[in-house]
Amino acid sequence: MKKLIIIFFVSFTVICCSTAMCNSGEEQDRESDCGSSSSWDNRDTFSQPYKKDVYGPGINADATGRPFKWQTEQGHTDPLLDVKPNEYGPGVGMDQYGRPVKPVPFP
Repeated sequence: MKKLIIIFFVSFTVICCSTAMCNSGEEQDRESDCGSSSSWDNRDTFSQPYKKDVYGPGINADATGRPFKWQTEQGHTDPLLDVKPNEYGPGVGMDQYGRPVKPVPFP
């Protein structure tokens, strides 16, 4: 029984330390360790439902009327994208080619 408790605490400590390193400021510059790059995060949240092409081709609006465009991970925006919102999770849609896209604010 003592061995199980020791194994539990050791594994718990390892998991907590690895999570803390990924959440620390010094590790956020590294893409491969903790997830995606800083240019592909969800800093801006857009309310659903989305309205397509409200302000022109490719310039959509969220439920509050804020304009945004859909952008691929490589930074491409295309006014002809046919996006299914939240296909890859909250805030990450899928275009007609299967690429993940996220909403970015329109200037």
